Amino acid sequence: MAKRKITNELRFLKARIAKLQRMERTEESMNDENIEAFEQSGNEVDGPAFIDSLESDVTNGENEELPLTGRQQLKKFREKFVKMENELKESRHLNKISKLEQQNKDLREKIKHCELVAELNTIREKVAKIGEEKQREKEYTKYAPIGDFEAIFGRIGEDKKKAATKGKYGKRIYTQDTWMFESTSVFFQILSDWVALGIFSNTDPKVLLRRWRSGYRKRHPEATAQVQCGVFVIDGDQMDVQENRTRGQRRELPTKLTVGQSNGHQTLLDRINELEGQLKSLQQQQEEETSKYVSVELFNEIQNDHNELLEKFIVLEKQLKELQQNMTNECGGESVGTSGGSARTQGHFTRKVDLLQGKEHLRAQVQSNFRQNCWDENTSQNDIKIKDGTSLTVHCKGNAWVFRSIFAMHSILLNNNYSSRRIFYYEISLKNMKGWAIFGLAMKQQQTPKDETIRYRPGTYAYEKNGELWINGKRKEGNAGNSYGVGDTVGIGVNLLSRRIIFTKNGRQLDNYELLASSYSADCFFFPFVTLSLNGAGDKIDANFGPNFRFDLVTL
Repeated sequence: MAKRKITNELRFLKARIAKLQRMERTEESMNDENIEAFEQSGNEVDGPAFIDSLESDVTNGENEELPLTGRQQLKKFREKFVKMENELKESRHLNKISKLEQQNKDLREKIKHCELVAELNTIREKVAKIGEEKQREKEYTKYAPIGDFEAIFGRIGEDKKKAATKGKYGKRIYTQDTWMFESTSVFFQILSDWVALGIFSNTDPKVLLRRWRSGYRKRHPEATAQVQCGVFVIDGDQMDVQENRTRGQRRELPTKLTVGQSNGHQTLLDRINELEGQLKSLQQQQEEETSKYVSVELFNEIQNDHNELLEKFIVLEKQLKELQQNMTNECGGESVGTSGGSARTQGHFTRKVDLLQGKEHLRAQVQSNFRQNCWDENTSQNDIKIKDGTSLTVHCKGNAWVFRSIFAMHSILLNNNYSSRRIFYYEISLKNMKGWAIFGLAMKQQQTPKDETIRYRPGTYAYEKNGELWINGKRKEGNAGNSYGVGDTVGIGVNLLSRRIIFTKNGRQLDNYELLASSYSADCFFFPFVTLSLNGAGDKIDANFGPNFRFDLVTL
């Protein structure tokens, strides 16, 4: 009976081991509780429990007749069974790892897809920006390709047809002479655009005008004056202008200006030509300074600002054209030879000179943005010594509450739409500092005191030594921990378009992104300034007005 029982037990173990081997090959998930037990005498037997009980019986001597080889085989089967269970658990762990790796792979593919979409959007934005730049370039060739006089004649011919259409309805009757005068004004406007763009920089505008008028007369020999209302001097030549009254009624007026009036007009026009030459020279200086001080990264922004500047000049040219038209109308209404007509004409030319001077001021403002700034010696006193225009040294030991404020030579216009620089910025470095220091931007006026701090005055934006910020003369709270001292480099800047104020320390921008200059200061001129106390004899700071700063302006 004992041998039969062991034989049945061995058969059960072999069957169980074979089943585990099949499950391992097919990688099926299973639990130890679901293994089908071998049936003996109509009862289900748990394999591990049966092996434990059998081993316990052998140990207790209840099965003494069991051969030794049987006990060894039982132990061997038990070890193999435990080993196979461990392998099954390891297989389950490997399956779990495989699933996690597949999920990780899917996530990587999704991230890569998102990066591709973001890159595609960036490319689309660049394409749109290039399209806008090309459209902006087309605005300067709306009359014709630059330098193409034949295309300009076609444009002026279209204007002539439109003028004739107006005449049919009795609004105004245009003749060849009146049209020629207005066409000349159009040519002046186009020519001024070309000169502003740097075209024909080596060609005299007088030569270009004579060349155009000569070609016009050859193509339109019928355009001759029949009834004159005045003689206008344009670049040394006389042009006859006729003004017809409505419904064909003509009114003859004196045909010549007096010698004195002609000389006065010639003087004014010479002054105009001189101002145009100055504008051209300022433009060349601007281009040279741009190549020195402007980096390649800011070139596109400078081009955009330059285009806005040219649009302002075009507006001024249109105003000049309106003055010429008003002058022509008044010549048709009253005698040019009379003193009243002469004074009115003289006034128009004076306004024209004023407008050109305004253009010269705009050019000078653009140029000033590229000049190297420095401290103004006229604003310093004997207590502060200036060296090389940028270095300040306190050489007088005085009271701790006595201050001296020094301003820079050149200013900035906060709401400056004509500037070719988008950001105005400068830095100071503290070489030696025992006293107190404040620096920033402020409006310099005649009543501005130079023997006290000016941080609390309206229109002042300052950075104090203890880290406090002053915005429009008021303290900005919550800026603790940004104090500066010896060895530090601090800076202040302003966006000329958005009026946003920035402060930096050692090449890092402070977390004050919401600071804006007030609208009260929108059209004011600001000067860099530094306020030092006199109790720190030997204190020294160095200013850096550009173009190379410790803080990278390209990051703005």
